[in-house]
Amino acid sequence: MTTKRSALCRALLAAAVSVAAPGPAHAQQSPPPGEPGAGGRTLLFSAEEAAAIRRALAGQSEGGASADMEKAVSAGKGGAANIFVSALVDLGNGQWTVWANGYRISPDHQPPGFRVISVKENDVEIVTLGDEPARFHLRPFQTWRAARHDIVEGIVP
Repeated sequence: MTTKRSALCRALLAAAVSVAAPGPAHAQQSPPPGEPGAGGRTLLFSAEEAAAIRRALAGQSEGGASADMEKAVSAGKGGAANIFVSALVDLGNGQWTVWANGYRISPDHQPPGFRVISVKENDVEIVTLGDEPARFHLRPFQTWRAARHDIVEGIVP
């Protein structure tokens, strides 16, 4: 399965590069898509969307969620916050990324208040920190509600 996934990723990357690479006549005239001077164009996103993605990634590299997200997730009863999973990518061999509560989480970068213990395919095992730890599993677009200690479909900040 991993070999097929790797081969598919390489094939998709090669196809994207061959489509995005400027031809000999255009090589000196226009910069690659998404670079300054190219109008921020990309193959998949408008200039505004590409700029928003760059801003979001820059914010993540500075340490975590935005101030608005921080307020939303810290509003749980008794100081405990709801925990919601927006998305996950499991590449196998312990390589994964989970987006939860506005944080981009990886094995070596955990958020405050809870820890991602494991990721398997479409399932995230989480344990909360604090006086009364809870352990549970979430899938994308599910929320663990701190006040009720239950899981609901959808994202509930």
